[in-house]
Amino acid sequence: MPLVRISLQAGKPEPYRTAISNEVYQAMRQTLDIPDGDRFQVITEHSGGQLVADPHFMGMNRSADFVLIQIFLSRGRTTAIKQALYRSIAERLAISPGIQADDVMIVLTEVGLDDWSFGRGKLSMYFILRVGQRIRKNSPPDRGVGNTVVVGSSNAVTSPVHDRMPVILDPDGHDLWLDPGMKDVSAASELLKPCDARLMRCFPVSVRINRVANDDEECCSAVELTQIQNRLFQ
Repeated sequence: MPLVRISLQAGKPEPYRTAISNEVYQAMRQTLDIPDGDRFQVITEHSGGQLVADPHFMGMNRSADFVLIQIFLSRGRTTAIKQALYRSIAERLAISPGIQADDVMIVLTEVGLDDWSFGRGKLSMYFILRVGQRIRKNSPPDRGVGNTVVVGSSNAVTSPVHDRMPVILDPDGHDLWLDPGMKDVSAASELLKPCDARLMRCFPVSVRINRVANDDEECCSAVELTQIQNRLFQ
């Protein structure tokens, strides 16, 4: 769910601005795994000293082609993912429209999931469900037994919400995972791959899901966005 602001010097031709827009979007598709169509950008041109960048700060050699890219995105990306994004944007812009890496400044601003409204003045909350499986939010653990949530990389369904997701084991891997004598790290790691996105779907649900006292089928029932109340709890 990124929002991108691109600031550059005035006077660049339309194809130049379009190239920056396209390459930044493709870099996010490549590294952040955002879904197709998740493209919201604000491109502004500045003249007369309205875009100020020191030409040599941090050892750079900036020119009149300097471009500032600010990306608002949901928090949770790892440093490695952020570095991959920086590198991909710089490499792509070097090819098209031909901006040297020293002229590309990128700033990420992380926000919470409740900091987004996609329209209609509503806070959009989503519930992700594996097809054929009900997930209970408030199931008490056995007395005296601790619980750990194992997380891994997200898949195509969950990545618009977060770059991590709980591991959902394939039923064929249950016995191997629970085997106390299993010491094969590579085999265990293979079980931690993201759940097949084809087995999942994402849809808006009522804000009732945000209150632990609510634990019924209505929590995971799909609703129209117009039904979602403009508050976190119900």
